[in-house]
Amino acid sequence: EIHYIISGCGKVKLGDEYYDLHPNTFYVNGPQIVHSHISLPDSPICEYTILVEMDASKAKISEDHAPSIIQLLKEHPFWIGESSQNLQNIMQQIYHELDHQYFGYEECLKSLLSLLFCTAVRTLIEENITKITL
Repeated sequence: EIHYIISGCGKVKLGDEYYDLHPNTFYVNGPQIVHSHISLPDSPICEYTILVEMDASKAKISEDHAPSIIQLLKEHPFWIGESSQNLQNIMQQIYHELDHQYFGYEECLKSLLSLLFCTAVRTLIEENITKITL
């Protein structure tokens, strides 16, 4: 799952740990990562969330190159941080395509999802992101 907080404040609970949520926070959690949101009473959380199921057996992973997106997601099944990249606009475009389903929307979604994953992983690599390996 990829979560991007649009507005509101609160916390996300992961196991016994709590992490702050506020606008422009994004976090990624992998399969079997139980989590829950707790909004502040006067500031309900509004977010974009995308649930993605990937079949790693179909991905081409080369040992000779830098780690692939799938490898990084496996190594870091949860991370949280600030979005310095343009994640909100990408998420908005994805939801727009899903809402309107204009001609060619499926091809646009494939491209936007690729961009979303690349942007999220670049943010993980380049920014000061809390990486948690469970």
